[in-house]
Amino acid sequence: MSTMETISTFTDALKETYEDGIKDQLNRDVVLYDALQSGTKKVKLEGSKLVFSTKLGRAYGAHAIGENSKLPNAGVATRAKGEVLPQDVWGRAQLTKRLMAVSKTDRGAFADALADKMDDLQEDLKYEVARALVGNKVAGNDTTGILAQVNMSSGLTVGAGGSVTVDNNSSNVQLRVGMPIVIGSADDFDPGTAADPVADTIKEITDTTTIKLTSGGTLQDDDFIARGSSHDVTAYGQEFTGISHIVDDVGELYGINPSTHSQWAAYVDDNGGVSRPWSHDIMNKVFRSIKTQSGKRPDYVTGHDAQVDEIANTLVSDVRYEPCKFKGGYERSFLTWNNGERDIPIVPDDMFEPGKLTFLSMDCLAMCETVPMGFDETDSLLQRVTDRVSYEIVYGTIGNLVCYQRNAHGVLEDLQFDETNFAFAS
Repeated sequence: MSTMETISTFTDALKETYEDGIKDQLNRDVVLYDALQSGTKKVKLEGSKLVFSTKLGRAYGAHAIGENSKLPNAGVATRAKGEVLPQDVWGRAQLTKRLMAVSKTDRGAFADALADKMDDLQEDLKYEVARALVGNKVAGNDTTGILAQVNMSSGLTVGAGGSVTVDNNSSNVQLRVGMPIVIGSADDFDPGTAADPVADTIKEITDTTTIKLTSGGTLQDDDFIARGSSHDVTAYGQEFTGISHIVDDVGELYGINPSTHSQWAAYVDDNGGVSRPWSHDIMNKVFRSIKTQSGKRPDYVTGHDAQVDEIANTLVSDVRYEPCKFKGGYERSFLTWNNGERDIPIVPDDMFEPGKLTFLSMDCLAMCETVPMGFDETDSLLQRVTDRVSYEIVYGTIGNLVCYQRNAHGVLEDLQFDETNFAFAS
C-alpha cells in the first residue's frame, strides 16, 4: 500500500468516524455550547468582523389615547451596531509514519492508537470550548483569555515547584494540572516586543488562590496568566467573548460602553461583597429585575456544580429534575426552579466560579461560527508536519459568542456554598 493510498484510507475513516462525532460530543457534554446553537441568522460577516444589531432601549411607541385622538408617535428602539472579531479554537493530533506503517500489518493496533489520539483531541477541545464560553473577566480589564493574575511581590523568583498566589482567577476552577501557561504583562504578550512571558506548566492547584509551577521563573505583581507557550503562541486576547464578559454592568462590550449607553449593562447583584445564603427571594429579585429592565424572562440559570448542589440541598423536599432539550438536540434532566411564571433549568457548569449564579436569556445569545466546528481540510485532512516524518489532523472552529441585548442577563454574586462539595481538577 502506497503512502497516498494509506492517507486516503485514513482520511475516509476519520471523516466517517470522527467528523460529526466530536461536535456531537461537544453538544452532549458542554451544555452551554449545545444551548447556544441558534440565533446566527441575526449576524453577518463584514470584512473580518461579525456584525450584528444590539438593543439598547425600548421604542415606547404605544400608550393610551382619548376617543378619536391621534395615534401615539411611532417609537424607534435605541439600537447600535455590535462588532467582534471571530476567534480561532483549534486542536491537533499527530500520527508518525511508523504508526501509519503499522496499519499495513496490524489494522487493529492502528485503530486503537488512532482512537487514543482522537479521544485526547476531543477531550482537549471540550475543555477549551467549555472554558472559553464562560471566560474569566479581570476587574477593570476587557481582555479575553486571562486565567488569573499574580498577586505577590514584584521581581520575586519562584523556583521549580514553587507556589504562586493568584487572584482574579475564578477560584482556580478553570485551571488544570499539567496545563501549559504563559505569565507576563500585557507588553510581554505583544509579538512586536522583544520581551517574553514566562512559559511554564501548572504542577499543582493547591487551593482557590494558590498554584505551583513546574519550572518557575521571575514574576511581577499583577502579571497575567494565560494559556500558551510563548508571546506569539498564546490565548491572551484571542478567546471567545465569554459569559463573564457579557454578564457585567461595566466595561466595553462589542465596541459599546455602558458608561455611554446605560441600558447596555447586565443586572449585577453582589450584595456589597457580603456573603449570604441562597434563597427563593433573591432568585426572584434577579428574575424580576431582569424582566423589568429588559422585557425578557431569563430561561437558563447556571453556576458551578457546588453552587447547584447548595440549591438542591436547600430545596430538599421540593427538588425536581425535569427533562430539557436545547437547540443542539440533546435531552437531559436538570434541577428545576419555578418562580411562579415558568420552570427554569439550573444547569451545573464547573467552569463558573462558585458563589455565583448566572441568569441568561438564551434568545439574546448565539455562538456564531464563520467556520463550523470540524476538520481543517484546506490542503487535505491529513497534513504533513514540517520537518517531520509524520502527519497531523487539525480540528476546530472560527467564531465567537455574541449578545444582542446585554440587560437581558444577570448575575447573583457572593452566595454561600458548602466548600466540602468543592473539588479542583487534577
